[in-house]
Amino acid sequence: MAKYSVIIGGILSAFLLSCNRSQPQPDLYQTIKDINELQLTEFSLTKTVTIRDAYDEDLENEGDKENLYTYVKKISHAAEKKLKKGNRVGVYGISRDYKVSIDLSQLTPEDIATSGNNITLSLPDVTITALGDNLQPEVYHERVSIWRSDIALAEREQIMRKGSKKLEQEFRESSDSIYANIKNQARLKAKNWFYAILKDWGYDQINIQIK
Repeated sequence: MAKYSVIIGGILSAFLLSCNRSQPQPDLYQTIKDINELQLTEFSLTKTVTIRDAYDEDLENEGDKENLYTYVKKISHAAEKKLKKGNRVGVYGISRDYKVSIDLSQLTPEDIATSGNNITLSLPDVTITALGDNLQPEVYHERVSIWRSDIALAEREQIMRKGSKKLEQEFRESSDSIYANIKNQARLKAKNWFYAILKDWGYDQINIQIK
């Protein structure tokens, strides 16, 4: 469906290592909580969308049964095609940016349990947030016959909005589990980061959980 590229972001060690290891556990809790939002990953999704005459669009998905509505629509589009000469086709690439983060402001004192050099840290789950729509598409191809009107900006914006919603739906419901894989990778990254930091703080037995 869509492509994505990962951009590593977020810095954790500078916050934690700036504190003294001998400080009591409540300071460790407050230090982590004060980070507020830990950004783990940023990535982009891209999708190709097309503007074309209605009578050139597929009226049915493969395997669908024809009904009265689609039959009438076919007849209407066939008549429209005979009345018009030439065609209008626009193929565009749209993109949507996302971030993967952990809201550490949700951390509670009960999420950190220590016993000597042993520590258990329970982190809030990662979230994937869309950073907004990009309504400036990349033009892959446009072809408009000389006796047809140009593709208007409003048409491009409309197809961009529709395409962006479709891209979001495909991403969240992807059968190839892109959504789930990104979250799992981010969880593992967060665990590895906190493990390294807590190890440096002097803890020997470290148990990190994602709620």
